[in-house]
Amino acid sequence: MRLPVRAVETIFLSMVVLVAAVVAVPAQTFSTDPLNRAERSRIIAPGELQALDRIQGRRDFQRQQQQYREQDRPRVEPQRLKIPRLQQGCQQRLTRNRLVTTCF
Repeated sequence: MRLPVRAVETIFLSMVVLVAAVVAVPAQTFSTDPLNRAERSRIIAPGELQALDRIQGRRDFQRQQQQYREQDRPRVEPQRLKIPRLQQGCQQRLTRNRLVTTCF
């Protein structure tokens, strides 16, 4: 019994996609996992770790203070000035069935 060409292509493509997904998932998970404190302490010397933690703490504090300043900053919208405009002296009169306007 022979399978149609379309069925063979479909099976082959689905197998290729499945293999690609199986290979890509562990690599992606490994590359995006951040180091936790225990892993960092094995890689970085303890003195450096404390310095990095202090630097990160200062950055977090500054970021938080910036957010607080943005929340406290008043939102002032520019006011539009109302400027009086001189209107032309126009007269309207009814002539026959039309309204005729004449301006000076």
